[in-house]
Amino acid sequence: MTIQEYKQQLYDACMEHIFLAQQALDRYATAKTDREREYAKIDNLQHLAAHNALQWALYKASELEK
Repeated sequence: MTIQEYKQQLYDACMEHIFLAQQALDRYATAKTDREREYAKIDNLQHLAAHNALQWALYKASELEK
């Protein structure tokens, strides 16, 4: 795997987690119970954390490429 392919995989995963975080926000907004809201909030935070970790890895991969 080349560094470019690795960076593309990281980028794709970043986009997927942002999409899933947005879905969790949508679920939070339409939740009917406190439990549904809490699960959606947890999902959102987990996807945002994953996105941030992947962004950091993408940044480091870009530094290595230089």
